[in-house]
Amino acid sequence: MIRKLALSMGCMALMSSLSCLAHADSISFSFFSNPAANSVTATAAGISASSAAGMEMGISTTNLGFLGAIQGTLTASTGAASLVPAVAFTQNNLLNNVVDYTSGAGTEVEITTTSGACGISGVCLTGIENQGNFQAKQGAGGNNGSFNGTFTVTGYSAALLSALGIAPGTTLAIEGSDSFDTANDAYHAGPPASDTSNFAGGTVTISLIPPAAQTPEPDSLLLFGTGLLGMAGLVRRKLMAR
Repeated sequence: MIRKLALSMGCMALMSSLSCLAHADSISFSFFSNPAANSVTATAAGISASSAAGMEMGISTTNLGFLGAIQGTLTASTGAASLVPAVAFTQNNLLNNVVDYTSGAGTEVEITTTSGACGISGVCLTGIENQGNFQAKQGAGGNNGSFNGTFTVTGYSAALLSALGIAPGTTLAIEGSDSFDTANDAYHAGPPASDTSNFAGGTVTISLIPPAAQTPEPDSLLLFGTGLLGMAGLVRRKLMAR
């Protein structure tokens, strides 16, 4: 009984130390838009999307919840379609067209604000290598679509994290995800095929990395858990020796 109890305590300690890795925080920028005030163009050459200048941008994190709203703008683009460009919008059925896009050159994700929350430059976040898939319904107008992708973070505003009350020394992960919805889509069979629509809202999410001093490295957590197992074994041996 003593042996089982000691081993159980050690295993629970190890599992507890490892579970810390599964609770990573993340920050989300959520955009709410008037669909008539902005545009999205999707062709075989790539996607170009822009929200209305100065629209409301909500900011939240998984651990701290909703942190507030400021005026912000999201612009996003991609590289060319990875399918055959001439028929990129007609690969699937008549109702939905799913097109995969590769990453292009230059900055492909950018979030800006005039609120002053992101410092003098007004740039909150930049990213490259944006790639994903775009799905839109065919029709002359009034339909909708969506884009879901990932990108590599190349820059962010430390002033924004500070203004939001996030712990000093916190940084952003290298990889981020972006998605947006479209409205009033108008599919053009071409050639070349294309889809023009309005930006109807979107979300950009990036994981937060706390300061190293506050978050042990994985190796340290394993060492800590293993040490607890060893201590449990030592306690068991001493109890059995009595």
